[in-house]
Amino acid sequence: MREQAQNKRILVTGGTGLVGSHLLRALLSQSPNADIRALRRPHSRMDLVEDFLDRVEWIEGDVLDGPLLGDVLSDVGQVYHCAGVVSFDDRRRKEMMRTNIRGTEEVVNAALSAGVGKLVHISSISALGHPRHLQHLDESFVWERSRRNTQYGISKFLAEQEVWRGVAEGLNAVILNPSLIIGRGRLDEGTNRFFKWVARGLPFAPPGSSGFVDVRDVADAAIGVMAADVSGRRYLVNAANLTFREFLQLVADSLGVSGPRFSAGKLIRSLGWRASVLSGRFSGEEPLLTSETAKWSSFRYTYGGEALMELLGRRYRSVEESVKEVGKWFLGEM
Repeated sequence: MREQAQNKRILVTGGTGLVGSHLLRALLSQSPNADIRALRRPHSRMDLVEDFLDRVEWIEGDVLDGPLLGDVLSDVGQVYHCAGVVSFDDRRRKEMMRTNIRGTEEVVNAALSAGVGKLVHISSISALGHPRHLQHLDESFVWERSRRNTQYGISKFLAEQEVWRGVAEGLNAVILNPSLIIGRGRLDEGTNRFFKWVARGLPFAPPGSSGFVDVRDVADAAIGVMAADVSGRRYLVNAANLTFREFLQLVADSLGVSGPRFSAGKLIRSLGWRASVLSGRFSGEEPLLTSETAKWSSFRYTYGGEALMELLGRRYRSVEESVKEVGKWFLGEM
């Protein structure tokens, strides 16, 4: 295991997604000759990694394939586990639970068997849950069962339990919990879908609040904690706390359009998610607004993030500047 811990070969799961692709780019930028493998599904879209395709060893497979992971990790020293399904659509719930929970279990088991040096698991602030009695959450918060918790949040919480189980069995691991991630990616995924909605004209904003962070900060944080002498810890990755109305106004400003003028009350949110789900049934697209997201977006939570910056001696990028950059990119892609 000591030899394996010194092995510099890197594996990134979920390398074709938003966080994984930015992480790969950051790793290659910092260490141009890095020996990197990345796991991709056969049907994965490769548009986010086209500029460095030939600099990474791509392994076709799935995190649910334990034997494959065992082979892939046999000579790997560092693992970044970014693979996962983010969805609030009932049609993808089983897939999400299977990928996020069992997929993490398989990665942890393979890492333990191979004796990898360290694993960094990319989780989410959703894994902290949504308690009723507390509005500011940091690393000290312990999950509570609540009807406010989303199915996605439950899947990420249970995935984290697999990592903590691995730590108890001797795995050197750190968990990162990013807030809502801003960054160039795909127009039909993540927070970029807010840009599409605002560009079309969005008069209502949900009354809740959340944390926001640049995807490049998430990638830098993952590399930072991999190199740091820390294990068995979690760190929130959160640059700023904003109401959804404040965030959507930043998006509107970046696009040169009018922002939302009204707060979406319970009735508007109820009608909105039903219309969004119905539209998704006809278009085939995953709805941005569902029963869960309509409820979640009404909650007011703020999040910590300072402990990570103290550990790494860094500062977060400005969320305002991040939104401006994505807005400029978005307009160029439309």
